[in-house]
Amino acid sequence: MTKFNSGKSLYFKSMMISNIGIFLFSVGFLILFNNLLPVWYPLFILTFGWYGMVTGFSTVLYSRLFLIVSNKDVIRRCKYMIIMNVILFHFPTTVFTFGSNLKGGLWTDYYGIYEAIQITAFFIQEVILGCIYLKHITKTTNQLKRDRETKDYVIFHTVWINLFVFLLDIIMISIEYMNFYEYQITLKAFLYSLKLKLEFSVLNQLTFLFERESFQLKEDSNAVEDETTLEKEAGAFFTGFTSGFPSRFTSNSEEFTRDPLGDLDNIL
Repeated sequence: MTKFNSGKSLYFKSMMISNIGIFLFSVGFLILFNNLLPVWYPLFILTFGWYGMVTGFSTVLYSRLFLIVSNKDVIRRCKYMIIMNVILFHFPTTVFTFGSNLKGGLWTDYYGIYEAIQITAFFIQEVILGCIYLKHITKTTNQLKRDRETKDYVIFHTVWINLFVFLLDIIMISIEYMNFYEYQITLKAFLYSLKLKLEFSVLNQLTFLFERESFQLKEDSNAVEDETTLEKEAGAFFTGFTSGFPSRFTSNSEEFTRDPLGDLDNIL
């Protein structure tokens, strides 16, 4: 968990990239809509921002799976899915974005079609990552040594947030399919910012759960260690106490075969 929260972790890096992406995406469209600079500049800015905002957030969802998913094949497939979606949807959309703004005509028509396809594809990707997380967080939480009320609260909190994010994505996709392009662009940056804030809430719950579990395991380990130490001390005391007694009290089986009267003579 300490490594997960550190500045070198994939979670932290992807969170930073997604936040920077939201900023660049918003600034790029602000410059583009107001014609503040030649069209090339805002297109590059908003495109890089869009990459970081969308795939950065998917990487945030992917990175948290390392905490609860033990099956490496599942994590590997999620990684390949993210990479393939970058190739299939980021790159072609970038071409259509530049073409529609620089050439117009058919490029604009193709951009409108592919824009709807890519936003749906990235929505499905986030749903898949969210469902995998929900499945394994439920399984992992039930295995922890926590009271039922705490575990139910964590599961309910996680499910509620994921459903809320799902609803936000449905709203964004609906606006896209209704061809409200300007509203969709403005809403997209806001919704991704909100989803990142909700992701912090999910992580805080998970961190609290695992830290409390680690504390409980440490207490149990200390209790077992203390009990073992007491047993050793008691054994040492008993051994020292009985060392002056006749050898028939020892654990050596040969000593039990000796004549008790002979031992009595030795004592006397």
